[in-house]
Amino acid sequence: MGVGSPNLLSKLGSHGLRVSCTDLRDLTPSRLDALRPDLIAYFQREGVEIVSTVQRQRLDGVAAGICVISSTASSADRIAILDAGADDHVVMPCTVPELAARFRAVLRRVRWAPVEDLAFPALTISLTGRTVHSNGQWVDVSRQEFNVLVVLAKEVGRVVSREDLLRTIWALPVSMAARSNVLNVCISSLRGKLEATGARRMIHTVRGIGYVFRA
Repeated sequence: MGVGSPNLLSKLGSHGLRVSCTDLRDLTPSRLDALRPDLIAYFQREGVEIVSTVQRQRLDGVAAGICVISSTASSADRIAILDAGADDHVVMPCTVPELAARFRAVLRRVRWAPVEDLAFPALTISLTGRTVHSNGQWVDVSRQEFNVLVVLAKEVGRVVSREDLLRTIWALPVSMAARSNVLNVCISSLRGKLEATGARRMIHTVRGIGYVFRA
């Protein structure tokens, strides 16, 4: 599936790839569930935030390959995109045969890559099943609670700022982050559910900065 630049994507059909195009605004979780693409290609345009989009899709359990294509990108931009969960970043100009070869390489890696759970002494998070077990008990968490827990657990021992969580999970810009209490409510609810199983506190507040997960 391609997001943007339908003219270029239409040429990939002659290289053994079946492509459909859509707009970023239409790429909702329900639409992805219905289409189940093997690979998503984003054509990054100026002013369009791709990093948080990729992060949210990975948190939502999107297992498809993700490639980002742009005409200009600094080394820092490319690193941020790859660290967010993209499988490849292509800087144009790039020939159609090379682009098709890159897509096929990503598809090979994605199809054979195992997805591992996040496992700690008292907590197991299934990334494929999107389930949480604390002290051996299933915990009923919301979509946002699951995503917050995954972000923190993947950075175990490291502080994650409020701004990063609000941007990644809720797509809130920094200007709105200070006025929003959705994260406070989410963290409080998540702590309550985990600790109701008898587990000790694992999500800790770092005053003035954010939160840290300690197993």
